[in-house]
Amino acid sequence: MFHELNRAGLLASAAALGLSIASSAMAQEQLYALRNPTSPILMELDPATGGELSSTFVTGAQAIFSGMDFDNNGDLYMIDGFNDAESDRLFLLDETTGAGSVVGDTGENWNFRSTAYDSVGDVLYTLRDNALYKTDRGTGMVSLVGGLSAPNMDQITGFAIDADGVGWATDIDAASLFKIDLATATAEFIGNATSPGVRNWFNDLSFDGSGTLWGAREQGGGLYTIDTATGAANLEFSTVTFRSIAFTGGEPGCYADFDGDGDLTIFDFLAFQNAFDAGDLAADCDEDGSLTLFDFLCFQNAFDAGCE
Repeated sequence: MFHELNRAGLLASAAALGLSIASSAMAQEQLYALRNPTSPILMELDPATGGELSSTFVTGAQAIFSGMDFDNNGDLYMIDGFNDAESDRLFLLDETTGAGSVVGDTGENWNFRSTAYDSVGDVLYTLRDNALYKTDRGTGMVSLVGGLSAPNMDQITGFAIDADGVGWATDIDAASLFKIDLATATAEFIGNATSPGVRNWFNDLSFDGSGTLWGAREQGGGLYTIDTATGAANLEFSTVTFRSIAFTGGEPGCYADFDGDGDLTIFDFLAFQNAFDAGDLAADCDEDGSLTLFDFLCFQNAFDAGCE
């Protein structure tokens, strides 16, 4: 059986197959950002440097103040509308051309608003000020999940949902970080950001493919990573002020890149064997609920297919 193979044997077998020199690039993760609430500009940024790759004017929008996210279909959603007496609208944007279209009225008028997608439940959520809503992607209408309250919470400005379906939000005063149960709108205070400074709130939050939380700062701009264990923020890229950010693509990645380093090498086989030997179902490649030799064969097939 596969678990009886030792590392030396695995290395020898892989060398015989020529696997030690095999390599294939991971799918490229993309980072998009919106600047200017009125006459907005959509920019694609280099996720490794924060540098601008392209930009285009957004058409069809009134004002987009904060918050956007991609769903599982690759559709990019946000909330459009002025701070006036009219209903805000759910807005769908083509990230390639900048062409936008109104899905429909939300039935609400908000100040701060942010949109985030739960890939686990396949639900688009909207968070405004101190309340959480589900958002109908067909009509734009929202339905209240519940009001948000927690120690140290004032006015929520940024919102994102991680790969496990857990919500995260930051507020306006100390850029405090909160963990949010999407089913109940229950919020838990995590901690305060330590570095953004004056007018330190984040206009929007987004998780990258590695599960790292990012925030786009209001005054002075900048893209920060945020520690979800403490709430502490660290400046990664100096940028203009962005109203919205969203990562897409490049994850959850390629199964064959088991060690997550972006290349296919013998070390992916070693990482797979370690998981197999530990009884970790991450090594259940054929998803039959058990770890057998067929998982090794499945992994080899995935490796041979590469990561494109």
